[in-house]
Amino acid sequence: RNDKVIGDTGHCIDWPEYGFKMEIPPGALLADDDCTIAIKAITSGHFNIPQHSEVVSAYYWIYSSRKFLKPVDVQLHHCARLSNDKDCSQMQFIIARCDQKELPYKFSIKDGVFSPNNR
Repeated sequence: RNDKVIGDTGHCIDWPEYGFKMEIPPGALLADDDCTIAIKAITSGHFNIPQHSEVVSAYYWIYSSRKFLKPVDVQLHHCARLSNDKDCSQMQFIIARCDQKELPYKFSIKDGVFSPNNR
């Protein structure tokens, strides 16, 4: 999926059939910026995830033709049941760089926020 974002007013990319939503806040791009966002949902491939990790969503390849000036909010649907803070503390995001030259993609742990009963 490719989306074009123009200007600094903010934008929301909602892809419900793949459990993906990306909110780009106002001011994350310059007023005269013309930005392409490419997103691909992947369910299998050559991935090297951290030991003792279990994947609970699709893998998402996300590319932006511009660097954001403010943080963007990416929401991913997953199949884990999170009913309390202890469950949430067991969850982590893993990321891999899309520009690495060799497979498998090497994932590392990245900070993120999980909340109980969020949908």
